[in-house]
Amino acid sequence: MNARLRAVEARVAAAGPTNIGFPAARDIDYRPLAPLLGHLLNNLGDPRIDPLYPGHVHDLEREVLDFTAELFRAPSGWSGYLNSGGTEGNLYGMWLGRTKLPNAVAYYSSAAHPVDRTTWQNHRAAGSNGHRQSVSTMRRPLRSCVVMMVRDRDLASLVLPRWGRVVRVDGPLPFVVVDADGSAVEPIEVFLRDFVARGSSQGSVRSYAYALVRWWRFLRVVEVGWERATSAEGRDFVLWMRQARKGAGARKDRSTFEPGSVNPVTRKQRLDDSFKVTTVRHSNAVLHTFYEFWIEQGTGPLVNPMPRDAARGQRPHGHHNPMEPFRAEGRLRYNPKLPRRRVRAMPDEAWEALFAALRSERDRAITALAVSTGARAGELLGIRLADVDWGDQLIRVQRKGTGAEQWLPGSPEAFLWLRLYLEQVGPLRPGDVLWVTLRRRGPGRVRRPLSYDALRAVLRRVNHLSGANWTMHDLRHTCALRMARDPRLSLVDIQRILGHAHLSTTQIYLQADDHEVIDKVSQYLATPPPSAAGAVAHGYAAHDVAVLLGGTSR
Repeated sequence: MNARLRAVEARVAAAGPTNIGFPAARDIDYRPLAPLLGHLLNNLGDPRIDPLYPGHVHDLEREVLDFTAELFRAPSGWSGYLNSGGTEGNLYGMWLGRTKLPNAVAYYSSAAHPVDRTTWQNHRAAGSNGHRQSVSTMRRPLRSCVVMMVRDRDLASLVLPRWGRVVRVDGPLPFVVVDADGSAVEPIEVFLRDFVARGSSQGSVRSYAYALVRWWRFLRVVEVGWERATSAEGRDFVLWMRQARKGAGARKDRSTFEPGSVNPVTRKQRLDDSFKVTTVRHSNAVLHTFYEFWIEQGTGPLVNPMPRDAARGQRPHGHHNPMEPFRAEGRLRYNPKLPRRRVRAMPDEAWEALFAALRSERDRAITALAVSTGARAGELLGIRLADVDWGDQLIRVQRKGTGAEQWLPGSPEAFLWLRLYLEQVGPLRPGDVLWVTLRRRGPGRVRRPLSYDALRAVLRRVNHLSGANWTMHDLRHTCALRMARDPRLSLVDIQRILGHAHLSTTQIYLQADDHEVIDKVSQYLATPPPSAAGAVAHGYAAHDVAVLLGGTSR
């Protein structure tokens, strides 16, 4: 027997240097463990509970588990155990593949490990009962591996159902997403509660809710649960959004012009029925944040369908220190490129035409304040009478996003129209909303706060008369570009007035305005060039020099 063991040892030692195909460490010295081989050791059961049988090493197992958990910063409530082989890892990987990719195709070699083949077929059989479409297998001449690939989806013919909706509710959570039965969708509700607790505004909560409703509808069509979505679903969702049409009912801007065409007055492209690049990027950010939240909880999905790409072409977290927390790096993988943003100021003639077409002092006052203060439409609509400083001609607004209060200077003309409007509407208390609309109710009139949709209707009526498509945000751009052309104001001053968090956002107003450039070039082309000055050198004909050096046409 000793001779046979020595022969086996020699054969194994000779094969060691050329051993490839199975991951194993060859630099571990097991000789100190030799005395324990003469004893029966059994670590069966939970390593946190010592069995009655004393022949165990649960204490050593717990030390290894604690060290590993601290090294990889395991979340609270973690559990685990040790084993001596990789079979359980293969089992878990196959189970995870069947769970995350229920419609996948598995490729494995006939020479693969018997456990791999049998386990995958067992997972396939178990998965076919719980899913409408079972996972099929195909044999290929591969070498001991299992590969899963996702079937292509027909995204062009995919139509999302009218499932679920966003509902405004009372309480700390302003909006919830309900399903077809009117019940709140729990994963979204839990996430939005945490989102509100972080100080997010109602507008952000509303936009996140609508983005998640769209995602839920997509998952229902492709028959994938939200917790089983992978990057394949994230990729297909982005591809679908890039080619999908929202339908004519989604447009709020009614006009005789064709959607997507360029307005001849403003030279702005009209909104069409497609999802814009900014909408796709916002949707990707919402989904990434949503899944990061649930992955952090440890009770939801295991992968993020909107992953990040490696920063600067490197492997994500390639040099990460295990003792430091992971930080986000790289761009979202499926984010489309954002086109360079160009802002346009409203020409003086267009502003005068728009202002003259307004029919009430209220409309003139709010547009004059918008073009002189640069405040957003939502910020102006939130002003109360107490937010007006008549002495210094200031208004106080609550900034979008941060909610911080800020005083903004307005033009004397704007405050003149504001005074005329208040005389028309009647006395207001300091806490009353500044902008109201009067509605006839019985013998008298009832004051209602001016809504954002009503303000948009004012501009829509004016645009219909002039054939333009100006918006309230164009007035903000006009204010910014006017300030940028004034040498008395610095870029930091403009950033402060506009309420930008980063100076780079304000720098877009340093670009030349298209209207001004076109006007200057048009004047240049329409003006004959000056004739050549000075005497013509001896030996040259004046007529020939004039033809050579300049003419009356461009």
